[in-house]
Amino acid sequence: MNYKKIFIPLAAIFFLIVVTSCRENDNLSMSRPVLIEAKQLSPNEYLIKCAGYPKDGLEGLQMEESAKEAALLNAQMIAKNKFKTIDTVKLGEIRKNVFKGSAAEIEYVIVYPDIKKYLR
Repeated sequence: MNYKKIFIPLAAIFFLIVVTSCRENDNLSMSRPVLIEAKQLSPNEYLIKCAGYPKDGLEGLQMEESAKEAALLNAQMIAKNKFKTIDTVKLGEIRKNVFKGSAAEIEYVIVYPDIKKYLR
């Protein structure tokens, strides 16, 4: 029995199954931008400006608050990944948090002496 004649088609089928099962979800591949800007404002302040999007199906005040909460969480997670050894949640201040139609925008500032030393 010639195993090459069986092995090659089976390998091709296996490859196609793996490729199609690992494909990204179509909803996830059209992700919306989160980080708008990140920069040092002064020797002791670092700004992270982020967007946040509401949960699907919400309207009015619930949609606005959901987007603002998402923006805050996005800013805190980005800050946590940018800095080492400092608690960016406790040290962070919301300077601006506005809702603009379908998304919220936040300006989150981390205040700490000589903050540049703690950037990753």
